[in-house]
Amino acid sequence: IAGVGSWRLDVVTGHIEWSDELYRIWGLDPGGPPPTLAEQDAFVEPEVAVLRNAAIARTIRDGAVYELEYDIVRRDGSRRRLDVRGEAIRGPDGSIVAVRGTTSDVSDARAELAARARQVAHRAAHNARVEHVLRTKLSVVEGWAELLLAQGAELDEATRRSAVAAMGRNAHDLGALLGAMMSAAAAESRAEATSVAPVDVAAIAADVVADYAGLETARSVVAVPADGIMAMGTEAAFDTVVRHLVENALRHGGPSVGVVVTCDRPAPDRVRIAVRDDGPGFPDGMDPFAAFTTGRDGGHGLGMHVVRNVVEGLGGEVIAGNRTDGPGAEVVLTVRAA
Repeated sequence: IAGVGSWRLDVVTGHIEWSDELYRIWGLDPGGPPPTLAEQDAFVEPEVAVLRNAAIARTIRDGAVYELEYDIVRRDGSRRRLDVRGEAIRGPDGSIVAVRGTTSDVSDARAELAARARQVAHRAAHNARVEHVLRTKLSVVEGWAELLLAQGAELDEATRRSAVAAMGRNAHDLGALLGAMMSAAAAESRAEATSVAPVDVAAIAADVVADYAGLETARSVVAVPADGIMAMGTEAAFDTVVRHLVENALRHGGPSVGVVVTCDRPAPDRVRIAVRDDGPGFPDGMDPFAAFTTGRDGGHGLGMHVVRNVVEGLGGEVIAGNRTDGPGAEVVLTVRAA
């Protein structure tokens, strides 16, 4: 249950013993013999094999405890991150007769730590951008207000009208921005992955698409497949992500855009969700996930910002760009499979 396997290497005979959990971690059949160290080399990068062999040799020679963390690529193509620890076993005469240890699958934990680190960085950049945008708008309101208070009686009518118009325009923008930010924050709160469980993401995508397909006549919105793709997360999180991406594609894709949402499993431990359209694509040089970055048709850019935060909160990754197989944009995210 903890994802920890055990092993033992006989120094004299070279015989290796593996627990059933270690077979599972490596993706191998427990009915067969455990792979030798040389056979394990096929699952790791050459430099990893060198480090591991050197660590085992030191333990056999000096009795030193060792700990290594490295990736393996299983036969099915999936990659796992392992934390391997070994120690010497001594015989009655004090000589080292074996090395034993544990292997922990820390893939998900490391992915979540990396995702949290990215979230912190993104939120710091987001907060700096929010401060800049709000301060810019507020400074206009404050500047004109101070001018009117100080010199209102001396200003001509045209200047006073310009002042009031600028204050009203920027105050309106401030209200709209704050409203959008509150909506985005509420969406993130609803989708917060505090208790993940297996979720049929294809079924959620199909439900979201059905909401929009019934409203569209000139534009096509489809989901493939309709169900059967299970990922770890929450229904609210995946609904939020897919809904934002479909809305974004329809908003910026044009009057006859076609939108396709696909779900599949590119690897046994990963689920991929892709939202593709055949519209004009993202403008050159644009970061689709940056808050307050507007596209061709305006907007605050908060929807895509929410998508990235939610996906990374699930320990996943998301990328966006223009399609290489034709016109349009695509957003592709990968998360843990159930």
